[in-house]
Amino acid sequence: MKGYEYKNMSTCYFVSLYTRDWVDIFERPVYKQLIVHSLNHFSDQKGLVIYAWCLMSNHLFLLMRPDGMVPLQELVTAFRAFTEEKILAAADTEPEPRRKWILNHFRAPSGFMGLQREWQLWEEQWQPIHIDMANVEDLLHQFEFIHQQPVRELIVDAAPDYRYSSARDYEGSKGLVQIRKIPDIENELAASSSYTSRFVARYLRR
Repeated sequence: MKGYEYKNMSTCYFVSLYTRDWVDIFERPVYKQLIVHSLNHFSDQKGLVIYAWCLMSNHLFLLMRPDGMVPLQELVTAFRAFTEEKILAAADTEPEPRRKWILNHFRAPSGFMGLQREWQLWEEQWQPIHIDMANVEDLLHQFEFIHQQPVRELIVDAAPDYRYSSARDYEGSKGLVQIRKIPDIENELAASSSYTSRFVARYLRR
């Protein structure tokens, strides 16, 4: 990931984080709220600039960039470690029916990647996709791809109805996570009525 340091204000990244073995741990509201808290904490304190986000049952999609000179890898690694600690600590104390299974499943393998750590919540591999923010059309496709996740999964009929994404922020309502809205995208999303799969074809099905 060494080539993914933040360079300028016209750059952002699409980052997808999947839970280990794609376990649906975020079906429970308590774990969703911990991700919301963590995103806001990193936005307020750690230099994470969030343009769009969506949390599903086993993955988190972000359109983001580091603020200042914080390297992207360092920021995402810190976020992953922070959320691992918070969520697995909650699993150990909450009245969780799957408590024993969750704690056993997400315990880090001995000597994993040469690191001494207790938990591994996320899949180890993640690949940021560089986004040119000057390309409004391409940027719009990526926003729609992120926001339409719960619609495609038949969870809601309209993207702004889903609480755990930034779709409602771009519809004029206040969402759960502090984001930095892009005015051109806000206007385009308001006028857009359909989801396009161009982003999927270009980036995620290689």
